[in-house]
Amino acid sequence: MPVNCNKCLVSIKRSNGLIKCSKCNANFHPECSKYGKKVSEDETPEYVCENCSDDGVISFNSTMEKVQEDVSTLMESLKSLQSLGSKVVENERSIKKCQNEISNLNHDVEKLLQRERQRNIVITGVPYKNNESVTEIVTKICKCLDITLNNSSIEKCCRFNAIGGGIKPILIVFNSIHDRDLLLSAYKMKKTILSTDIGCDGSNKIHVGEHLTKLQRMLLTQAKRELIESGMYKYLWIQNNSILVRKNGDAKIQKIKSLSDIILLKRA
Repeated sequence: MPVNCNKCLVSIKRSNGLIKCSKCNANFHPECSKYGKKVSEDETPEYVCENCSDDGVISFNSTMEKVQEDVSTLMESLKSLQSLGSKVVENERSIKKCQNEISNLNHDVEKLLQRERQRNIVITGVPYKNNESVTEIVTKICKCLDITLNNSSIEKCCRFNAIGGGIKPILIVFNSIHDRDLLLSAYKMKKTILSTDIGCDGSNKIHVGEHLTKLQRMLLTQAKRELIESGMYKYLWIQNNSILVRKNGDAKIQKIKSLSDIILLKRA
């Protein structure tokens, strides 16, 4: 029956000699033992393998100590990772809290901007003339709308830079919301004013509307594209610095304050 070397696990040929451990009776090639040469059966020496010798025990103990050190190192690394994970979770919570605070601050700023514009009106489409009097232009528009405003009704009126260039709009700041609403109501009744109606060149359509914030202008544009032009809603308008929509004459009026409102209205 063939015998395998306990170290290399290869079959041992009797002709090449065999070394047997005197303690555990395990068989070895001569070269796999500490003798490292071919021996005959007559000269087989007394042999104790590495596993049974003191050197083997020391080697095993040394290996176990190294393993224990590696385990300890891994445990420390694991603790560090767990601590790092806790810090990541804590940081994520802090970031989320900061994001909520920023969102609330932006909301408060937006409300303040809208409040500042409550007495304002913006008129677009009026051709510009050198040395023009904006006050006279406003007076002509009011006459075209069949309303009369006293000089005391208006705090100031001027042109301001248009977003993206083009004809500069006219800004009117009224002393009261009542006077502002009077002009807005008259314009809604008239519906259409052309530049020729106030003695200006061309046939530009003049629009009179509320003074919107940057966010409101963006939401209005988005609502037109997503809700009105798609045919999902029939009515879209501005009232008291609020963007309102309605599917039809019998439907409930909905207010748009954010992009998420438009998304929800599309799903409704």
